[in-house]
Amino acid sequence: MSSLSETVRHSRSEKRKSRLLYFSLLVNFLFLAAASGIAYHYRERLLQAFLDWKEKAGIVFLGDSITAQGEWNILLDRCDIKNSGVPGLGICHLKDETDRRVLRYSPELCVVMGGINDLTILERSVAETTGDYKTLLLKLRTAGVKTVVQLTLYEKQSPATKARVDSLNNWLVGYCDSLGIATTDPNRWLADQNGLKDGFARDRTHLTREAYKKWASELKPLITSWL
Repeated sequence: MSSLSETVRHSRSEKRKSRLLYFSLLVNFLFLAAASGIAYHYRERLLQAFLDWKEKAGIVFLGDSITAQGEWNILLDRCDIKNSGVPGLGICHLKDETDRRVLRYSPELCVVMGGINDLTILERSVAETTGDYKTLLLKLRTAGVKTVVQLTLYEKQSPATKARVDSLNNWLVGYCDSLGIATTDPNRWLADQNGLKDGFARDRTHLTREAYKKWASELKPLITSWL
């Protein structure tokens, strides 16, 4: 009887161990699945934190909130893009931010887009903005950073702003050409004669997810050619 009781107790003990093992494996699996899901959801933020920690990026996107709101690594299938877009800033601010927002990452390429805040909320003239752009582009050139300028995006249904943006963009094309700096115009993909297209405009100035996807699909082959 004693031997039989010990056998029963041992069997029950083994069953408990097996259940605990299965439970532990299930908990670990669920934890890993949750961690992977969280990491996937926040992968752009995690990449930005990693690039900040490493202080090295292959490409820096410099601009305002339109740049800041783009998840460029996800959109362009990369893991080396530092997003240095800052909401509310104009070229008048960014020209003084090159060391902190571009040069510290020693990039191969800097993609610049701005100017709409200068011409609207900051109430700067086209002439003032072109002067600020000169300062910014010459700083990057002097530092030996290959630069590409994306022309300033139109706003939605704002004829007066569109006219000023056209003046700025015409100047940018000519000035960049004189320096050997490539330019591209996202208005070709995201806007029409009335400004930002309805399906691409979240408000007067900012873009929808669909707009960023369209922008990125056009930008992706250009990035490869610029590097």
